[in-house]
Amino acid sequence: MYNAVYYHYRQWCKKRIWQNLWIALLSNHKGHLNLSTIQIDGSHTICKQGGQSSGYQERKKATTSNMLFLCDDNGIPLSCSEPEEGKHHDTFTIERALREIVEILTSADISIDGCFLNADAGFDTQIVRTQCSNYGIECNIAHNKRNGKILERDEYFDDELYLHRFVVERMSAWIDSFKALVLRYEKLRLHWRQLHFIAFSIRFIKRFLTTK
Repeated sequence: MYNAVYYHYRQWCKKRIWQNLWIALLSNHKGHLNLSTIQIDGSHTICKQGGQSSGYQERKKATTSNMLFLCDDNGIPLSCSEPEEGKHHDTFTIERALREIVEILTSADISIDGCFLNADAGFDTQIVRTQCSNYGIECNIAHNKRNGKILERDEYFDDELYLHRFVVERMSAWIDSFKALVLRYEKLRLHWRQLHFIAFSIRFIKRFLTTK
């Protein structure tokens, strides 16, 4: 019985059924989202069986995968990137990751042009700022002291707006409440990312579509 369930799961992953379900939910119910600010952050997940896009992460002393997540101002997940080897920094493949994240929103007909993006100092790179500018995103990224004295920099940073970033931490904690997501057992990148779209859909349906 389990083999039959997993067989169909694999087939639906190949056809991007779960991704398309999430896009459809976003597209048809985007009025529930609060895009006054959006938040981005990376999250490492321990990989129990290795697999694609997994690598040893010194800080966790384990083999991990790293993904970038985007959420709205209420902590509702919006999109995620493909997983990357845990040995790499959040911005190692940031151009590709941002493109993957934005593609989901574009497919759902959600415009992020003019949105304010909160990100921690780990995203304080010229590549990130340029890429966000290309998408019309206004960056509110904490300054990294390694990039020079803060008083000598031109980029604007709003401390009060940055306080909204805590919701992405809350979203990460919510994702970790799923037993299938707190540890990675899926070996294929495709299966691992699609599993997140199932979780996103469950969250959205429970939050907005089952309440009177």
